[in-house]
Amino acid sequence: MKKILVLIATALLCLSLAGCTVEFTESQYNSNSFIAQKGDNGLSKMSVMSTKNQNEVSFSAAEFKGTKTLWTMDYTQGGETAVDVTFTLESGKAKLVLIGSDGNVKTIAECTPDSEIERSTDFIVTMTKGKNRIKLVGLDVEDLKVEFTVR
Repeated sequence: MKKILVLIATALLCLSLAGCTVEFTESQYNSNSFIAQKGDNGLSKMSVMSTKNQNEVSFSAAEFKGTKTLWTMDYTQGGETAVDVTFTLESGKAKLVLIGSDGNVKTIAECTPDSEIERSTDFIVTMTKGKNRIKLVGLDVEDLKVEFTVR
């Protein structure tokens, strides 16, 4: 019995020393069904998020990978709206996506070091009746800054 307890304690110690990691692959980055899931699967280091007036969001992180819901809103009726975005990063790639109440995923803006959105740019999106979400999806991103306003 004592040997079993020692083995269990050793195994728990090894697991705690190994730490937790979030593996996020290119196929998950491109999988709308994975992105549309209600939960988040993201890991960020030195991140800061702020929200103003429910429709203005700012998020920055030294490192980010996975998914993170940045904005959620229930709409009584659907329709087009503008999302004003600035989006920069040092390395990796990331995108902002709109997930409608029907589960459909539409990319609002995608960013790589070569395609940064340094000035506020309006993107027209269609909100569905019901709960709409905007998620950040990132693959091995460093020095990320994203700001957006939903009008």
